[in-house]
Amino acid sequence: DPAAKEVSTVVIEGVSYCSLEDAERLVDEGVAKKEDFWLLVGYAGWAPGQLQSEIDDRNSWHVAAASSILLNQLINQAATAETMDAGISVWETLMARIGLNEKIEQEKHRFADDMLREWTRTRLA
Repeated sequence: DPAAKEVSTVVIEGVSYCSLEDAERLVDEGVAKKEDFWLLVGYAGWAPGQLQSEIDDRNSWHVAAASSILLNQLINQAATAETMDAGISVWETLMARIGLNEKIEQEKHRFADDMLREWTRTRLA
């Protein structure tokens, strides 16, 4: 739809983003349905060069190609997972898809995952 394309920016084929206000307006005007949108809220910020350094030097991030098909599969997986999983199975799926199965085993039952599960248990369960 031209109205949706006008207020959206393509991320990858089949996936775009827009502001919450634009999404609400598209729904109000009947151009889109609420189900057409995912609401993602958060903030991340890096100093100049920091993210690249974290990718190159610290191995904190893994960069891989994605598709709208993969995103939909991951969203469906997350939607059917138990709350206590806290998204860890989605992370494991992504690591396996980019050939980092050994990373899955290295990271199992690490403090960060245990803390994420505890946060989920106390706030979401």
